[in-house]
Amino acid sequence: MTPRMTSTEVLISQGWRLAFGCLCVWLGACAWLVNVEYGDGYSTVANAEYLLGSSDAWFWQRGPVMAMLLVPAEWLAQRFHLAPLDVRMHHAAMALLHAGYLFGVWRLLVRSHGVASATLLGWLAAIPTLVFFSYAPFVSHDIAPGLLVFYLLFLVHEDRSSWMDALRFGLVCVALVLVKQSFALAPVAVLLARFCALLSLHRLDRRQWLAALRFATATLIAGVCCWLVYGWLSAGRFPDLALWQRPWAMIDRIGNNYRGLRELDELFDPWLYLRNLHAYGVVAAALAMPALILAWCSADLWRRQLAIAWLLLLLAMVWTPFKEVRYLAVLAPMTACLLVPLLASILRRGKAWATLLVLAISIDLTRCVPEAMRIGDPWYRDEIRVFFEPLADDANGTAPIFFGVGWLNFLSPEREAFRADPFHRITEMQIDQLRVLFDLPRERVFRIRWEKLSSALLPGSAFLLQNQMLSRTPVVSSDSRAGLAANFEQVYARAVDVRFEWTGTHYLARDAGASPLLLVRGGESDTEVVRVPAGVIDAATLRRFGTFDGTPAYVQLRALRVLRDCNIDGCRRSD
Repeated sequence: MTPRMTSTEVLISQGWRLAFGCLCVWLGACAWLVNVEYGDGYSTVANAEYLLGSSDAWFWQRGPVMAMLLVPAEWLAQRFHLAPLDVRMHHAAMALLHAGYLFGVWRLLVRSHGVASATLLGWLAAIPTLVFFSYAPFVSHDIAPGLLVFYLLFLVHEDRSSWMDALRFGLVCVALVLVKQSFALAPVAVLLARFCALLSLHRLDRRQWLAALRFATATLIAGVCCWLVYGWLSAGRFPDLALWQRPWAMIDRIGNNYRGLRELDELFDPWLYLRNLHAYGVVAAALAMPALILAWCSADLWRRQLAIAWLLLLLAMVWTPFKEVRYLAVLAPMTACLLVPLLASILRRGKAWATLLVLAISIDLTRCVPEAMRIGDPWYRDEIRVFFEPLADDANGTAPIFFGVGWLNFLSPEREAFRADPFHRITEMQIDQLRVLFDLPRERVFRIRWEKLSSALLPGSAFLLQNQMLSRTPVVSSDSRAGLAANFEQVYARAVDVRFEWTGTHYLARDAGASPLLLVRGGESDTEVVRVPAGVIDAATLRRFGTFDGTPAYVQLRALRVLRDCNIDGCRRSD
């Protein structure tokens, strides 16, 4: 029989339900309002299409679990004939997943520490943080897996040593690794933390060795299963390699993903996590180290293994050259659990300390309000959709569609971003993502280098071009534009024949409308491009792009009519 809750526990539970309800309302608003994704999210949506049989491409960089969770949302999107870039169904599925994450973390915290004021404060300090509000509106691979990592620690606790628990451990490991490959570090860290905690407390006996053997066996089998799954899914990317060789090739390809663009130490700041400690909750970040020390000194096996696992995962992420603020979100449930005993000791010091603690966490939560409210900005509904509106028309045509080498980039309007985080607030779009989402035939889609642009100006051809990849260099600034190339340009243009008529002082493009024009001339060593902003160009400049002398009454040239135009301040339509 479940014991009756005291009046204090009832009050605490009601307080958590109120916070949980508010967050669920916000997640629901995100599903309705946010109609834009990050690059990883679009790849996952495309993979959901693949699982439904409506796509011929699998994005091997992404694990299959998140795509499987989005399959019902993608099925509904197709059934209701939603636009190719309408991701609100998928965001509704993510809202349910993240609500489950919030609930699951609370249940595990209660299981560990009971229903107490410190439990609620630990949950509030470490879970609804800036990182959560920044990424929960989207398809995130870094938030919900934190619950699975936290659950692994419960499975290896000393009272759990059966083969059934080892089976559960293996299944959770499979789920984690098939969400994202880097989560393969989590079970290793958990088992190593368990061993170190037992060793430090002199509690390694035959029963513990047998339990460790069971869990290690389950982890090994899970690793083999994940290796085979990734090998099978990456067959399209590495068709000439054997199944068992493909994951190695995939790891190597991911590790060299930015080769030729920028060195890893130039792209990813080694001090990124330290510079953005506030993103994980100011109170949580300030008390994390004292909580670790307290857990170690407590001589409690559960708390000690939790502290060691948390530290091992943190060190692994710091050691890994790839760093983004969102990666540490996976530690949030473990952080909350570590904080609870420390918060309980603070609350026992008296009303003054309790008031100060509650006030600090309240202020910290208040800092998250602007981040939570940004979803109301029209950018999150219209920017991507409006930019790619012409692609829907071009998809129904027969003319080729050319993409520049690299990614298309869209920068959200907030003036603040995580410090030195290379891709925070930036949406990247790849040619293959758009090909799948818009159901474009492979034979109509091409990549083109800038120097070959003049040879591809076929009538009606569409061009999606950018002059560089948007990413922040490691600068110590919260300005979202800091470290970005100020001369970034991106266009959606279409090749058209334009008639330029001589007016006596200049040439004027007839029937060009308000759209800017780009004239392209291929040189021996480089391609020259000139912008004709209002259809007005001088004779000398026009001669460089045509084959004529003097000032004839009219000249007809093939040009690019700019339909969409972007810089680091945003995009605008020109047609």
